[in-house]
Amino acid sequence: MGCLFLLVAALSPRLALILMWIGFGLAVITAGLLLAGVAGRQVRAAEALISHEPVLTFATGIVAMVLIPLAAFLLIATLIGAALGVGILIALWPLVAFVGYLVAGIWIGDWVLQQRRPAVSRERPYLAAVIGLLILQALGLVPVLGIVSALVSLFGLGAVVLLAWRTLRAGGGTHAVVAGVTPAPVTS
Repeated sequence: MGCLFLLVAALSPRLALILMWIGFGLAVITAGLLLAGVAGRQVRAAEALISHEPVLTFATGIVAMVLIPLAAFLLIATLIGAALGVGILIALWPLVAFVGYLVAGIWIGDWVLQQRRPAVSRERPYLAAVIGLLILQALGLVPVLGIVSALVSLFGLGAVVLLAWRTLRAGGGTHAVVAGVTPAPVTS
């Protein structure tokens, strides 16, 4: 299969780029659907942060973009924390940023769906994931609008980091506190 792609890339680089974009888009949508299915409640809590605390969420995203890699580099410089720093830099930070992108896409999809049917609320945001992530992927195609996609990702990153921080500070509670949102009861 790799040889076929190399042949297409040699014959038509544009077609190869289009096929790669479609492949990455399908992978992103698949990851969004998986996130919506496995962590629907957490996605809803992160979306609530974006909706109810947008300035704090965006600021947290910007701070996380700077502080997480800085902390990782400082850990690497100590040599004792080098393994942890490399793990954060190579695995954790990109994963959290990607999950933030997915959350931002799902939030956009929910916003679009709320414009069409304001009273409908779904427990698992599958349709919102597909719609929102398609929108973000399309925005990423246009160079100027790709900046909008990156800015929206900062909201998602900020929501994920802020939600994780609040969950850790809650002392092992079953839900994080989001201003203006009453958490659903948790059944065991």
